[in-house]
Amino acid sequence: MGGTLASKSSDAAVPIGPRWLLEDVRDVSALGGRSVLILVTATVVLYFRLLRAFHRMWLVLAAAVGGHLQ
Repeated sequence: MGGTLASKSSDAAVPIGPRWLLEDVRDVSALGGRSVLILVTATVVLYFRLLRAFHRMWLVLAAAVGGHLQ
């Protein structure tokens, strides 16, 4: 995170905010991190739930959880 608005005034290399926020912003910008995968999985599961496609919903959840456990 470069830039003066996102850092403390004394040191431009030290970002403002908690460490988890910095990690989540990095994950979102990488499009492969935990935050993005959770968001996409939740969106797909909700979509299948609204369509009442419960078998597909459970399949997506099982695949996501199974991938996380490995």
